[in-house]
Amino acid sequence: MTEHAGVARARHFLEAFSQGDEQAMGDFFTDDLAWHVAGSHPLSGDYRGKEELVAYFCQLRERTDGTFALEAESVLATDYHTAMFTRATGQREGRTLDVILAHAFTVRSDGQWREYWVCADDQDAEDSFWS
Repeated sequence: MTEHAGVARARHFLEAFSQGDEQAMGDFFTDDLAWHVAGSHPLSGDYRGKEELVAYFCQLRERTDGTFALEAESVLATDYHTAMFTRATGQREGRTLDVILAHAFTVRSDGQWREYWVCADDQDAEDSFWS
């Protein structure tokens, strides 16, 4: 059975993310992207456009001295939506992050992601880690 193109795209994104390849990560998104991060920590909120998104990714790396990582648990896709469950881990100021993140994307007909939502299975732990 052939892997759905949306699943393959999500896996390629995770590879680019793990390598810190900002150019490749930007290629996955529309120019008018809306990125929504759940929680009440300093990085939660809405990010608009590729420039804000890349700055957000840089903050994840900088605040964890490069230890922030995402590992795919499950990836699901249709032609119009992609969902991922990833294990997010990292170290920051003597604290450890280890949560499952639920990611949901809306997908344009050309495959680019145009809107994104993420939340953690333990939002309190994530809020505490980033605060």
